[in-house]
Amino acid sequence: MDHFEEANVRNVGAFIKENGIQCDLRSVEAVDIAEDEETLEYLVDNLKEREENMGTSAIKYSVWNQEECKDLQCPTAVGAVAFPAYVMNPYKFVCTLLEMSISKGLNLQTNTPVLKISKETVDGNWTVVTERGDIEAENVILATNAYTSALYPPLKDFITPVRGQIAAVRSGSKIAGNPALKRTCQLMSGEYMQTRQEPFTGAGDLIIGGGRGYSSTREYNMTDDSTIHPKISAHLSRIVPRRFFGEKGWGEDAGVVMEWTGIMGYTEDGQPVIGQAPGEEGLWVCAGFHGHGMATTFQSAEALVGLMTGKSEEVGKWLPECYRIERVPGVNQKA
Repeated sequence: MDHFEEANVRNVGAFIKENGIQCDLRSVEAVDIAEDEETLEYLVDNLKEREENMGTSAIKYSVWNQEECKDLQCPTAVGAVAFPAYVMNPYKFVCTLLEMSISKGLNLQTNTPVLKISKETVDGNWTVVTERGDIEAENVILATNAYTSALYPPLKDFITPVRGQIAAVRSGSKIAGNPALKRTCQLMSGEYMQTRQEPFTGAGDLIIGGGRGYSSTREYNMTDDSTIHPKISAHLSRIVPRRFFGEKGWGEDAGVVMEWTGIMGYTEDGQPVIGQAPGEEGLWVCAGFHGHGMATTFQSAEALVGLMTGKSEEVGKWLPECYRIERVPGVNQKA
């Protein structure tokens, strides 16, 4: 599973570079920050377990003590685990992928919600019912993440929609050039931060996420991404002076620039769902990518295409068994 994620990160970076995709890709040091000794011990133990299970890893990890965390400008840090990673603008990346696909013949129908899928035709094809007409296809892929159960009910209790909230925060010119801004940081309590640009010059923006604990439901079973949660909003606006950089990073030119929400698909076991729906020939699923999803989506799509094109044996050598749809309770029910 860890090898799968490492390959995913490498291959996304390589694909972007090889195709010259302008999506603000840059190499950074990612840091998971512990704010108490118990959490730090948990991080270190996980790292040891990872090394025991994987052997030699292409990604080099390092453990920092409290003194080594000073550059992070996180006053509550007692230690951290650091490793190389990428950050990018996912919107620019996805838009470019769509442009590339359209140039290869993709027929993209936007603002066309699918209402139902069924297999009732004489030739055994699937019918995809939309508000603008029906489509017949031999194969249908549900890459619908949190909304998959609306079209394939057996996943209703396995993939849960969860709303995540993000704020773009202008932290103030006082912290320009700070070493922490060249990293992406995650507090193990759930907050995370990255800079919008590199090298960091002027006031710039920080992209801050997390804070679901300020919602009474932790934002579970939420599908409305048109609004923001006021308590989470207040929390995210205070993170910079309270958790990063201190009050010195909150100058007169600071403030929240923009806030937004998005719906993630959380699975019961934290792993994606990939493969052909059991008993439903031609119905394929590639979903269940939540907050950690970017580390698995690229390879998951490649795995699905391999399974669809008769390369099951080859894909089986590297696709983790715990990602396969067959593990999900109840999937043998009819859609």
